[in-house]
Amino acid sequence: SGKLTDSSAGQSVEKESLSFTGFLNSRTAYAMSRDWVNGKEGGFDQNEFLAYFQSNFSLDARMRKNMKGFVNVSLNYYPNGTTVNHHYTDTATGDKKTYSETEYTTYRVEEIFADINFNKVAYLRLGKQTLRWGTGYLWVPSDLINVDKKNLLDASQVREGVYGSKLSIPFGTYLNFYSFVNMNKADNVDKLSSATKIEALFGKT
Repeated sequence: SGKLTDSSAGQSVEKESLSFTGFLNSRTAYAMSRDWVNGKEGGFDQNEFLAYFQSNFSLDARMRKNMKGFVNVSLNYYPNGTTVNHHYTDTATGDKKTYSETEYTTYRVEEIFADINFNKVAYLRLGKQTLRWGTGYLWVPSDLINVDKKNLLDASQVREGVYGSKLSIPFGTYLNFYSFVNMNKADNVDKLSSATKIEALFGKT
């Protein structure tokens, strides 16, 4: 194994870098009403032409000692407009209300977080982040915290993250400890929630 060791691998990991990535696509659909398909009068007015431009961009700043900052933003443009529901709380009555508005451009910060570590023993991620606790193509049983669920009909989906802090402590190759404190919509300390995950290796299992 000593002959296969590449001394330059560690240097490349420690190198500072700044990367910008993203995608832009156009999505178009035509929705036909059942009345129009059945030949009923006035059914054509219920048909809808849906078109929008979808984009997502990421900025990844990597520093030495495995520290980094990350920002991911989605931006959509609707030529014909789209209905967006806004939720707010009436300050006078305390009632939760909703109003609709037609918008042509929408944007959302999907993720914004910073990665730091304590002497490469404990790793901490602070900010809005998407939790990835395991790999699954259709369903992940531990995916209980993320705001957005996987949409099998949307291959370009970028999931919105959750505000919180994630702590990871690896113990060699035989034990990993993860802890997440959920701060999403927690205006008081008593509304914080947490989750913990432990991975252990028993023999080769």
